[in-house]
Amino acid sequence: MSGVTFAARIGDGGLLRVPEAAMKQLDLRPGDEVRVRIDGEQTDDRQARLQQAIADIVKQAQQLVPEPAPASADPCEAAFGEIVRLKYRKQGFEL
Repeated sequence: MSGVTFAARIGDGGLLRVPEAAMKQLDLRPGDEVRVRIDGEQTDDRQARLQQAIADIVKQAQQLVPEPAPASADPCEAAFGEIVRLKYRKQGFEL
């Protein structure tokens, strides 16, 4: 299938209106399935902001100091705590 480039805005309810000229050029009819690829600086900027936010969160997480929890009198709680500690150790975390 051929492609065509056009600018459009997202309308109410997330609807994207395909211009009539593009509809004719691609021989599209209501109900036809189409693929949409988003290009542009807005997407690049959003991606960069998300990557920076993730980097900030990881940096903050690396600065956290785990504090040991008080021992539980409940044997089920204690067993669960040991399972969690083992899982973290297997993933390379130190508690």
